[in-house]
Amino acid sequence: MHGGTNGKIECIEEFQKLRKTEWAVQEKIDGAYCEVHIDANGRVYSIRGKNGKELGDRRSRSLMGCFGGYPGSVLCGEIEAHTEAGIKAFEAKGFANLHVFDAKKIGCRDLSKLPYWMRRDELYKAWSDLCEASGADAPYNTDRLGFAHDRLGRFCKKIPFAWRRFPIVAQYAIDRMAWYYHRVLRRGGEGVVLVDQNARMGLRRSKVKLKPIDTLDCEVVEVGERTITCVYYVEEWANAAWKSGLDVINAESKEFYVGKNGKDLSVGDIVEVCHNGTYENGTLRFPKIKRVRGDL
Repeated sequence: MHGGTNGKIECIEEFQKLRKTEWAVQEKIDGAYCEVHIDANGRVYSIRGKNGKELGDRRSRSLMGCFGGYPGSVLCGEIEAHTEAGIKAFEAKGFANLHVFDAKKIGCRDLSKLPYWMRRDELYKAWSDLCEASGADAPYNTDRLGFAHDRLGRFCKKIPFAWRRFPIVAQYAIDRMAWYYHRVLRRGGEGVVLVDQNARMGLRRSKVKLKPIDTLDCEVVEVGERTITCVYYVEEWANAAWKSGLDVINAESKEFYVGKNGKDLSVGDIVEVCHNGTYENGTLRFPKIKRVRGDL
């Protein structure tokens, strides 16, 4: 049973159709969804992705062995790995955190059939006990110059091993959704997730994500069986000049692949592509063909 997002909306107004029960809003953490399993000693022994397979990259594996709470627990969250933002967060600290937003099990108790607000309540109780058990979560001593030393006095990195590695994603009342959504976007976040507080785990459209939608006109340069290759100019002035029919010289362009979306396309066609912004290198996030521009 999947504990992550299971739906999406394109605008705040669309949410009003879903608002029949109590909802809350939280940030959409830009990482990789995974489920962390805790062994009989209270430590992480398995990190599984959305497809149920073990995550084997070094960033995800940095969480292995950390003290995660009650034995038998299964925590759901976004780990700082696999995405541009996740990798950047890992490189800045030298270790990955799991941003927890749900739990399938706490100890040996199955929570999947409980409403979300009860699962979150149990999650906070377990996290509080973890904080009490692990204290300051600083397995090192800091000298007067700020350097960390392990128990043998050797220099070491300041890497926590317990509750600091499992921050719980903050939630706000749904009445503050518009304010929080724009706040997340202003600081460079990916978007927000709207959570039905009374839904059991896995219920359809009980966790829906809301991300900004942008559109861009691109030229088809290659057509495959299922996908096409498009090109666009990164600078706005170059795009404006290109759409006006002017020759563009010495402007940076990017190529990307996108599914045909059932459309019959040829090389030279102009298509309008919707996407969720761009990565730092200019590549489009989750592009999708919206329509063919016959007027350009």
